[in-house]
Amino acid sequence: MIRRGIFFFIFFLFLIYLVSNVSAVGISPVKRIYDYKPGLEDTLEFQAISNSGVPGYVDITLEGDLAKYGEVINDSAFLQNGERHKFLVHFKLPDSGLEDLVGKQTLWIRVEERPPDSASTTIAVTTAVRGVIVVNFPYPGKYLDISSFNIENVKEGENTAVKFGVVSRGSETTIFTTSLSLYDPTGQTIYEKNFDAKILEADQEYSGNALLDTKLFKPGAYSAKLFLKYEDEEKTAETTFLVGEKNISIDAFLPQILSYGKINEVTISAKSLWNDAFSKVFAVIEIANKSATTPTKGLQPFGSTNLVQFIDTSELDEGLYDADVTVYFDDNVKKKTFSVNISDLTVVEEENGFSISMTTILVTVIVLLVVAIIVIFLYEYLKKKK
Repeated sequence: MIRRGIFFFIFFLFLIYLVSNVSAVGISPVKRIYDYKPGLEDTLEFQAISNSGVPGYVDITLEGDLAKYGEVINDSAFLQNGERHKFLVHFKLPDSGLEDLVGKQTLWIRVEERPPDSASTTIAVTTAVRGVIVVNFPYPGKYLDISSFNIENVKEGENTAVKFGVVSRGSETTIFTTSLSLYDPTGQTIYEKNFDAKILEADQEYSGNALLDTKLFKPGAYSAKLFLKYEDEEKTAETTFLVGEKNISIDAFLPQILSYGKINEVTISAKSLWNDAFSKVFAVIEIANKSATTPTKGLQPFGSTNLVQFIDTSELDEGLYDADVTVYFDDNVKKKTFSVNISDLTVVEEENGFSISMTTILVTVIVLLVVAIIVIFLYEYLKKKK
């Protein structure tokens, strides 16, 4: 029993040490897609990215069904933290011999940290990531996919564009139909449209588009679903779009607890509800007899921003206050009031919660384990003595 407790204690310490030495790598771009053609060939540039605090080597290898048709140029490098390594992947498919392949076939690009030298005393867990080259091979018979589906964000009362694509990945000519359904923010169907039937030949793609009148749509977020039907098959794709109003939302005032007698940095979070940019956005913050104006910023369509300024609480008493926030955006104004607390407490519990650092948690767990092992040891010792 004692040995088991000691074993688990040592194993736990080992895991903590192991996790603290985990490194990370990344790859960019993550995915490239091709449609199959006999003799398909290309050379692509990728980047291996070190996100580790520990310098080390990375190795690049190829995996997957098409790996034998590719090669890596410049397949290893020594990287510092945050450094990038450019490398090339060249692949060439044969002119024939791949007739049995159907659907998505992959060539994976694996970027992996090289384990430390055997002479090193550091224990580390190496990590790996993969990018992928996808080649779509034709299916026998009739096979269609929705290749794209998008509805552009729009101002209230204006028309927006519906765009979608249908691609044939089969070997036969296919007749298909498409239809569109729109849903309001509550999920209720508010619009339906059927498109004319189309004929699509093998390895061809159809691009569909239509104008959508949003005159009767209130500002907000909407969802849409595209239905594709051919033979006995049905496929769907979903997207969302926004109907905007010339307005913003004031989402947060942070922090909600200000230090008494100090200069406090405060942040106003604002979000645009309009699909045009606002060139001049700033906030005026008023708490009791204190007022502060943030610097002016721009705000992108449907974008978010933080407006930052400093408030001096040295002339204010402790207690609850109303923070009146007025945000000016071009020639428009939005107001909102938040409740803030001015306090000189160094430790404040917010919303009945508290914050504990990871170090505190680990130390507490280790202490508890040590106490548990001592208790078990004493119990076994006293038991044997009797």
